[in-house]
Amino acid sequence: MAAGTALLVAISLALPGARRPGPALRARDAGETGLSRFAGSPFRGPGSLDGKGAAAVFKTPLGLARDPDGNLLVADPGDNAIRRIAPDGKVTTLGKDEVPAGALNLPAGVAAAADGSIYVTDFKVFSPVQQVHRFLHGKDQPLKAPAAGYQHPLGVAVGPDGTVYVADAGIQITDPPSKTAVYAIAADGSLATLAAPKGGYREPAAVAADPDGNVFVADAGGPSDSSRPGVYRVSSAGAVSRMPAPKGGYGRPVGVAVDGQKVYVMDCQWQRVFECSASGQGPVASLAGTGEIGNADGPGDKAAFSFNDTLGGMALDGDGDLALADGANNRVRTILLQADGGGPRGSVSTLAGGAATGAADGPALAATFDQPQGLAVDASGTVYVAGGAKVRSITRKKRAWTVATLPVPDFGRASGVAVDGKGTVYVADSSQKQALKLTPPAGGGSRWSVEPLPAPARGYAEPVAVAVSADGQEVLVADRKHGSYLIFKGRALSVSVTAREAPAGVAADGKGNFYIADLSTQSIYRFSHAGWSRLAGTGKPGSQDGPGAQASFNNPQGLAVDASGENLYVADTGNNVIRHLTLKGRDVAVETLVGRPGQPATVEGPLPASLYQPAGVALGPAGTGLAGILLVTVPDAVMQATVPQP
Repeated sequence: MAAGTALLVAISLALPGARRPGPALRARDAGETGLSRFAGSPFRGPGSLDGKGAAAVFKTPLGLARDPDGNLLVADPGDNAIRRIAPDGKVTTLGKDEVPAGALNLPAGVAAAADGSIYVTDFKVFSPVQQVHRFLHGKDQPLKAPAAGYQHPLGVAVGPDGTVYVADAGIQITDPPSKTAVYAIAADGSLATLAAPKGGYREPAAVAADPDGNVFVADAGGPSDSSRPGVYRVSSAGAVSRMPAPKGGYGRPVGVAVDGQKVYVMDCQWQRVFECSASGQGPVASLAGTGEIGNADGPGDKAAFSFNDTLGGMALDGDGDLALADGANNRVRTILLQADGGGPRGSVSTLAGGAATGAADGPALAATFDQPQGLAVDASGTVYVAGGAKVRSITRKKRAWTVATLPVPDFGRASGVAVDGKGTVYVADSSQKQALKLTPPAGGGSRWSVEPLPAPARGYAEPVAVAVSADGQEVLVADRKHGSYLIFKGRALSVSVTAREAPAGVAADGKGNFYIADLSTQSIYRFSHAGWSRLAGTGKPGSQDGPGAQASFNNPQGLAVDASGENLYVADTGNNVIRHLTLKGRDVAVETLVGRPGQPATVEGPLPASLYQPAGVALGPAGTGLAGILLVTVPDAVMQATVPQP
């Protein structure tokens, strides 16, 4: 972006060490710079409110452990705190008599020992403070580190003999990634490296130990397509074996727990919890989860999660059931392992948290959201948000913004949304495997008409995003499993840019071009009837800025482009940032505008501020109250950023 064209947003809380933006530009309504909430109640969003059960609020629960008294300990990096959940569901925050003030720097993993020690990993990426704490009687006694220091310590566990195991996942966004290992710190303080499979661990995220001293490691596999995520068993004698995997393999295992008989694995890509015998024999079964992102309690095959993609804490509670951190839903959930009056085995319930999200309409900052995904803005400045079973509109009257649900039948899962120049809305429904056209009522009526768009002969498999030309004559549907389809003159034509294309986001400019974010190549493409070209991406995941051919992305999803086609914005979900592509002639330049890679929470403050799982992005049109404003969906809200006019 040219000098003086920094992204601006309005907000209240600064990140330490935040980079200052360039010369100040107009910020929406407030004249402040930074990141701010456009819609979604700030009082119900992620926070650090203590209380009982659903009255408690978490920011980003990650690590989870059971202490000797039967309480659950939760590492909450969004609040730099350790929380305690009593058996009755009451949540409190550990005070300075247990954890010294200022000691934590984004805690990830947590474990508890029989002597009352609490072990916590600090995992702030690129920070010189990468360590494992031991808190006892209010004193911080950091554990011994390897000679080169910890790189990115995540999971931590305590074995039956007091040995502490630390999963150091390394920094995956560097090329090559930094060293990874699982370390064992004995009771006498000596440090050793745990045995590893041939070739080592790729990205060890979580670790657990059983009563016999066997250790289980969840290897997330790293972001590379060539890596092999899996779970390993290291016997007490040091023998390493690969545990069986579910049909199709693990996607990204980030959590592991063991009760001596069974091993439980949290997979954030498949959004399921799997179980298998701790011996490594026999099949792997799905214990809970639908396989899609969501937020629902109930029977195991109906329950839905939104697991964090860094670490997923799990622990056996005092009743022998499985407690787990549902990070993006800001909840701690319980999976019933002992079938009783609470329901069949595998049933899921919320133990604590739950005031964070919802689907309440009303004034923008009083409304609630739950995993909003797609975003679009029409010519009048009306914002459309797709998420769950609803598409909702955000409209402005005078200076007040209001959220309302469109009066149409519920969708299976509205993942993507777009709008043409006539105000017709297009929706990608990934659950019901269809793309739909929603025509607004004419003549002051209230009834919208809904009709399916043309589909390919084999049908859609997982349509997740949609884009439309301004005149509504061409619609591009992104099917994550089957590729991209251009709907033109009543037909759905395959226009995939690669044989293995897995599009996650699409956009259209005012010149007849479409843009595609592809997960299979971690790249951004431009498509038109004249052909397609790769604008940016190396084919490998990363977070490098610079010329398009050298820039890298990590699971890019939402896209937004201005009418000129010279400014493209990317929700780089895996990096937790918003990227900007300047497109002038054949030259493409990529820069990071909002957020910093590896930060696990949305934190308001001066740029670069911090974003967590940005999914959708849209640019407000000129001549409206949203002129120059960039909107971004995060798990519980729509955030806003003010962008100068080109």
